[in-house]
Amino acid sequence: MLNLNRVELIGHTGKVEIKTVNGSKFATINFATSERWTKDGERKDRTDWHRLVTFRPATVELIEAHIGKGDFLRVVGKLRSTSWEQDGETRYGTEIHIAEIGFLQPKDAGDDSEGAA
Repeated sequence: MLNLNRVELIGHTGKVEIKTVNGSKFATINFATSERWTKDGERKDRTDWHRLVTFRPATVELIEAHIGKGDFLRVVGKLRSTSWEQDGETRYGTEIHIAEIGFLQPKDAGDDSEGAA
C-alpha cells in the first residue's frame, strides 16, 4: 500500500514572516496560485491563497535572506491540518510544510524592492 502526501505549487509570495518562539525561528509565507480560463467568451480569474510554513533552520535562513513579497517560486511540501482556540472557538486550517523551495525567475539585479510591503 502506497501513501503519499505531496503538494507542488507554482505562484507568487504575499506576506513573508520570520518569527521566533522559544528561541527557535520559523517562517510563514502567504502564497498565491492563480488560474485563468474563458467561459462564454468572458475571461475569468481565480486566485487561491495558501499558508506555507517551515521550521527547518536552513530553509528559514534562505527565506529570510532571499525571499520577499512578489517572488515567483516553486514550492514542494506536505499538507498538515492544524487547529487552535480563538475567542472560545476551535478553528481549523491547512498548512503546507515546505520540503523544497526555489525561484522560477531570477530577481532583477537592480531591484531595490526586496522585502517591501
